[in-house]
Amino acid sequence: MKWLVLLIGLLVVGCSPRPIKVVALKSINVYKQPVDGTSDLVFNVKAGDVCFIIDKQQNKVYLFKKMKCNDRVGWTPDWADFRFEDE
Repeated sequence: MKWLVLLIGLLVVGCSPRPIKVVALKSINVYKQPVDGTSDLVFNVKAGDVCFIIDKQQNKVYLFKKMKCNDRVGWTPDWADFRFEDE
């Protein structure tokens, strides 16, 4: 039983999403919600800013990524305008 609990714990930790470090290649708008045509702009990321992708959500048209930049969090469909950083 002890080994089963340990194995399940390792699977949960190993399968949980890990933040992905990225750097903005250009100015990118980040929105409050992952909705097409939204105008609820939360903040703007500038070229060179370091952010983390912490979640993703597919809607009818776009794949939105939830970004955390410093203490700001929001969603963007423009995640392809980020360069993935090696850690």
